Amino acid sequence: MQTELDIYQVDAFTQTPLAGNPAAVVPEADGLGEDQMRRIAREMNLSETAFLLPPTTDEADLRIRWFTPAIEVSLCGHATVASLHVLAERGDAKISDRGASPLRLETASGILPATVETGISGSGLVTLGVPLAEFEPFEVDEGTIARLVGTEPDRIRKDLPILISDLGYALVAVDGMETLGKLSPDFAGMVDLEARLNRGLLAFGVFTTETAEPDSLLRLRFFAPGAGIDEDPVTGSAHGALGAYVFNHGLADASRGRVTYKAEQGDEIGRPGRVWVTIRTRGDLLDAVSIAGRAVTVLRGRLLI
Repeated sequence: MQTELDIYQVDAFTQTPLAGNPAAVVPEADGLGEDQMRRIAREMNLSETAFLLPPTTDEADLRIRWFTPAIEVSLCGHATVASLHVLAERGDAKISDRGASPLRLETASGILPATVETGISGSGLVTLGVPLAEFEPFEVDEGTIARLVGTEPDRIRKDLPILISDLGYALVAVDGMETLGKLSPDFAGMVDLEARLNRGLLAFGVFTTETAEPDSLLRLRFFAPGAGIDEDPVTGSAHGALGAYVFNHGLADASRGRVTYKAEQGDEIGRPGRVWVTIRTRGDLLDAVSIAGRAVTVLRGRLLI
């Protein structure tokens, strides 16, 4: 028996069609099995496809699962922004009835808070609270890292450590936009290193504090070939991890308890997007990180399976 489902393609972290990061969203996925979700994500062939489901706990209002063409992931910012944008456009009660109260999202990373500005045209800014990233030193020699990301070792900043987050993101700071723009990653080498390391390496996030726009704090490129994504246009989960990194290494002044900054990504591959990251502190400690962005729907259709 053939099943028909609504499906959307949404560009996240932008309001310009065909920019930002595209995600597919299936807003009523409760009749799908995991294998079907994997096959749909492979068919859509976007960096992530989001499936919206009824929650399995009273502590949540909505459940989200995210799949790349290759794997299920535990956190995806841009597909969440896309999903909540779709619900707002559809006038879903989960969004319209919340008012100023956060929506509670059941995910593989736990219950996450989110808010959606709604208006006549659907959604405005979507904000997602993300788990606080934890880091370890990335104990791979600098020469190997430089070769894998496609630059020279002397272009890697020595004053900012190369760390790996608990999501498996190796964060590497380089000396400027020119270096970032000229990266020539060895994707096969990255996949080989992921297979050899027994520590959950998933991706390389290469960033610089030199930006194109004066009100931005940093600029990122993100490579995850092992997850089926050679280069992701705009990566919300990576910017969430970078929020903790920024706090830990004093790249933004959060001494007043809160700071919000803008980050750039996607320009080098023709899909510019912008992410707003908010860091909240309690005393001298990091208390919360959230990411925020806007989205635009570029395709609405019916999925026949």
